Amino acid sequence: MRTWFLWCALVTPALAGQPVADGEEVAEDAMTDLAEEPEVRTRTVAGLPTAMIEELTFPVSCTVEVHVNYMGHPTQVDACPDAVVSKVARQAFATWRWGGAPRGQEDVHRYEVVWTDADASFAASWISSDRVAAVHRAPSQLPKPPADGIRGMHESEVTVKRRVPPEYPALARGMDLPPTACRVRVFIDRLGKPFQVKPVACPKVFHGSVEDALMQWRWYPPRGPDGEKVEASITITVVYKLE
Repeated sequence: MRTWFLWCALVTPALAGQPVADGEEVAEDAMTDLAEEPEVRTRTVAGLPTAMIEELTFPVSCTVEVHVNYMGHPTQVDACPDAVVSKVARQAFATWRWGGAPRGQEDVHRYEVVWTDADASFAASWISSDRVAAVHRAPSQLPKPPADGIRGMHESEVTVKRRVPPEYPALARGMDLPPTACRVRVFIDRLGKPFQVKPVACPKVFHGSVEDALMQWRWYPPRGPDGEKVEASITITVVYKLE
């Protein structure tokens, strides 16, 4: 049997975010210890997928290291060894916002993340923070925060560079499902790389498959009205069909 997939992109609402900008280089300067717990302005609670809960021994925990730029946005998230747990942690911390580091520097925050057996809820406890000299470039090149957050874009405004077709989940093969549309929102950084995939209207049995595939997609850098590189949000529909 063959699996067929169809994709289309739709306009989506703008959301907040800021990945590392094109051309940034992180310096090798020594870290400076920050003694106090950082101010967190926004955060997201991350629950584990239902199918995953049955396969884990709780509590599940790991250490996550988050690099935060001068606008308080995460530029890098180094998460857990387990691939699925790491993905959930990365997607959660990608939506967090902190008080920003000084310009030209980054704060590096470490958290102990725990999912409990009772409700698989996400709890992040601060461990430590450091500050590093980070970006070396002219002030005029520093990224400006987008006025309305991430730009909702249409298919014609974002060009796909590489597609990776999702696998039809083994669990779904025995369900005798009709062709099934799975709509997901994809958040793309200024380099054309996805940094979050969020199911919008999609059966849970397909969540892991579509997220794994779309995180491997690549786009040409999205461009704003003045030609500047911007973050983009599009909605992609994947149709799962067995033949």
